[in-house]
Amino acid sequence: MSRSKKAPNTLVARAMVEHSARRFVFEVHRTATFANFYTGYTEDLQTGEKRSVLPRNRTNAENLDDLVRKISSHIEKMLKRKVERTEVQIFRKRIYARLLKASPDQLGLVKLHPFRSESNWAPSHSSISGYTSLQTKMDILTGRRGRR
Repeated sequence: MSRSKKAPNTLVARAMVEHSARRFVFEVHRTATFANFYTGYTEDLQTGEKRSVLPRNRTNAENLDDLVRKISSHIEKMLKRKVERTEVQIFRKRIYARLLKASPDQLGLVKLHPFRSESNWAPSHSSISGYTSLQTKMDILTGRRGRR
């Protein structure tokens, strides 16, 4: 049997914050990227209805414990509700530790190159009689017909 090259989307860790009416659940999966590191949903405790929550990136919290603390303080301050229960479960400790130690570019964040200095830029090939292309576009927008 051949192994699949694509890693399965295994649940690595889960955090839960519960207050009187709702439960917030945040999960970390094996295929987590920097922008979608924590995915989550809310669950209504009376009806069992689930709603998705915007994914959180890794800059929002260092780890799940920190995320639980932030969400709990938000619920108590903004929603004026008392947090009844919090829980953090880590199912795959090694994978979770590896994801936390990974740098942003290893998790799929694009590397940005440093800006080039003005001396490294080649002269514009689209210059028209000393104007740059940006100045030409601005002249067109403002109604000017040329250099005065």
